[in-house]
Amino acid sequence: MRRMRKILPLFVLFLVAACAPNVENLFNSPCSAPCWHGVTPGETSKDELLTLIPSLPYYREENVRWYNNDLQAFLDVPEVPDFNFGMTVVDDWAGVEIAVNDNIVSTIGIYSRLHFYQAHNDLGYDLEDVITDFGQPSGLLFNVGCGGDTVCLNVILVYSEQGVLAAVETANRDEIRITPRLPVVLMIYFAPSNLHSGLLALPNVNEKYCRFDTQMMPWPGYIKIKTHGLVCGK
Repeated sequence: MRRMRKILPLFVLFLVAACAPNVENLFNSPCSAPCWHGVTPGETSKDELLTLIPSLPYYREENVRWYNNDLQAFLDVPEVPDFNFGMTVVDDWAGVEIAVNDNIVSTIGIYSRLHFYQAHNDLGYDLEDVITDFGQPSGLLFNVGCGGDTVCLNVILVYSEQGVLAAVETANRDEIRITPRLPVVLMIYFAPSNLHSGLLALPNVNEKYCRFDTQMMPWPGYIKIKTHGLVCGK
């Protein structure tokens, strides 16, 4: 029985991987980041966004939701200058969140959803892919990730001049090894002139605990790091 308990999680993960859908269009945009399929943080207006939404990849009207900064949900587009558009992707495998502030898109988030085993779904994109696409990051942050009863650490690659944040996930919180195969669980696009908006769009971020100026460190390469005192989320 003990052996079965060890095998079962591996079997579940195998089934999840075997059923992974094609989500490559989440990262293959015809325009360069921070633009995503025609939507550009800091430039695209609310009205322009509404015309672009039906053409976004994986768009299905029944999988769309609207809500404000207080998480109040709306059935239709809210008549306020600050709101969020969200949609789930391919049977809830992933999600897209677009934030609008003062009637202008401020951030775009692409994220993996948690499956029934409380681990993130595989988006087919890893740390090495991020480095290949965007080069070495201008900085690195750590914050709390995962969900449910599972606690892990997100390693945030910061591309301040390109308007990109990429979060990869590791199960160890105290001492982590940064490796090329760490899976991407979140991408955030923001206007390069407004890094702060991108950082605040990260999950589990609270400015009371996140001292971005002191906790951000230079890109160290693929090494092992002790994260004590560096984790900003709480």
